[in-house]
Amino acid sequence: TLASAVGPSPSLLQALVAYRAKATDPKDAMALDTAIAGAAAIAEKWPELTAATERILKAAPASATAADLRFGAFVASDEWEEAIRFGQAQLVKQPDERALQGGVYQAMGRTGKPEAMEKMIQTLIDRGRAEAVDYNNLAWSQVVRGAVTENTLEVIRMATQNGGNSASVHTLAVVLADLGRTTEARAALLKEMSDQRLDEPGGNEW
Repeated sequence: TLASAVGPSPSLLQALVAYRAKATDPKDAMALDTAIAGAAAIAEKWPELTAATERILKAAPASATAADLRFGAFVASDEWEEAIRFGQAQLVKQPDERALQGGVYQAMGRTGKPEAMEKMIQTLIDRGRAEAVDYNNLAWSQVVRGAVTENTLEVIRMATQNGGNSASVHTLAVVLADLGRTTEARAALLKEMSDQRLDEPGGNEW
């Protein structure tokens, strides 16, 4: 893409911004804004990204790419509450946008709203839209809250049975241990280590 070609070079980003200021044709303006947004994201130039994505979303309110980039700018700037507000408003227009759904509920968890996070994930589950990562995040949130139940075990098993990775197996083991089923917890970890040919747990997933 043009944004990838531009890379993080400030001079090229500035040139795009200058060309955009002179653009009069709507198609040219949209193409330039898309390039600016991508280049600004790579260069971590949040004001330029914000301005470009706001213009894109004004012209094309359902632009998933622009919404994701705008949300990412809020997160990168540690504006978590703004990210949540923006994401929730955007999801009214894009109710099935998965990346934004995941971003919003993770921002909720980051800002001390685990119940709201879990409710949002449960909605995805109820609608048949949940993926392994969603089941894992729901179960882990309940682990962190000290709210593990037999239902938590059912949730994390959905993750491990539907494409989950070592992180899901780790969560499964913790849930089992919290339920007092330590032998099963150990067996789950040992099996995953054997499957991954590991002598000991390693990597960020563990």
